[in-house]
Amino acid sequence: MEDNPPQPDVPATPTIAPKPKGSANTWLLSAILAVMVWNSVGHTPQIMSAKWEYTIKSVPDGSFDEEMNKMGLDGWDVVFARRASSGSSSSSTFSYEMIFKRQK
Repeated sequence: MEDNPPQPDVPATPTIAPKPKGSANTWLLSAILAVMVWNSVGHTPQIMSAKWEYTIKSVPDGSFDEEMNKMGLDGWDVVFARRASSGSSSSSTFSYEMIFKRQK
């Protein structure tokens, strides 16, 4: 009679437990969330929202450059501009209608 030693219950090929998907993403998401919570609790200086004032100007073509330079020196920024005409097609005068803003 042959003596066969007992064989351990080992699978034929070793298996490695799969790494849970998204573990690095979960860590990164948790870190970002922690920073957002930290900042919202007041650990960073609060930035006050800017206050703005607005004005509307209609500038004739002939004085466009002069008026734009003057408004810029006074701290105004153009927000919107359009070319406008007044009068009939035979006697139209053209100007620029503009909205300006500057910080108070």
